Amino acid sequence: MARRKTSSYSQCGDGGITPKHRNYDNAGPDIPGLKKDFSPDADTVADGAVADMIAFDRLGPLTRAAITGMCVQLSALGVLQLIRLRYPGMHESNQQVDREIATMLRLAEQDILKLIDRA
Repeated sequence: MARRKTSSYSQCGDGGITPKHRNYDNAGPDIPGLKKDFSPDADTVADGAVADMIAFDRLGPLTRAAITGMCVQLSALGVLQLIRLRYPGMHESNQQVDREIATMLRLAEQDILKLIDRA
């Protein structure tokens, strides 16, 4: 079966032809000297989401509640890495670790909300 050649241009509603939008380029036109050689595909995005869900499940209940209630989207995987760095040798769902990280996240959210109110 012959492969159909696809175009890198699309037809707009007004009849004009414009370059196709790249899913990884929301910043506008190409910038000389700046490589854009990574385009996440559905598998890459799904793998990242699964890794984050697995990390979320490893966190303690207070930390999970703090992440879920935040006004910004936070990576559970990033929080898990922070816990492993700050509390080496301790399990991420340890009650002391859970309490301290949840408190830290709530304080961070308060600071974020203050910054939003100032803007």
